[in-house]
Amino acid sequence: MRRRILQGVAVALVLLLAWTGINGGINEIPQAATAGQRVQAYAQLAYGALSLAVLAAAFWARRLAQLAIAAWVASLTIAAFLAPIAWGGTGLGPGIAAGAASLAIGLAIGWALRQGTSVPLQNMEQR
Repeated sequence: MRRRILQGVAVALVLLLAWTGINGGINEIPQAATAGQRVQAYAQLAYGALSLAVLAAAFWARRLAQLAIAAWVASLTIAAFLAPIAWGGTGLGPGIAAGAASLAIGLAIGWALRQGTSVPLQNMEQR
């Protein structure tokens, strides 16, 4: 039961991030006026697309799941770090805070997804 709950929550959050990443990236790329804004918008688009890759790997290519999650968390962290700096004109502090928070959230979602999609040990013994 716990695995199904973790799986459901993780899948819902990854799908939400896929939508916000792809939608936000597509809308922000044409508006980007600086190099920082362009890098942030492409990082946002990347984490949106990688969200779908993470889900595919978690369910159908488990050997690639850890690599997909690592790339996804990296792009999520970069996009979050750059957003307040590139678009908000803030200093490094808010960017570091946003990046650190996104890193923690991405790692937590990745952990929940891996826990929710892993094969329980008792099922492995029955094979």
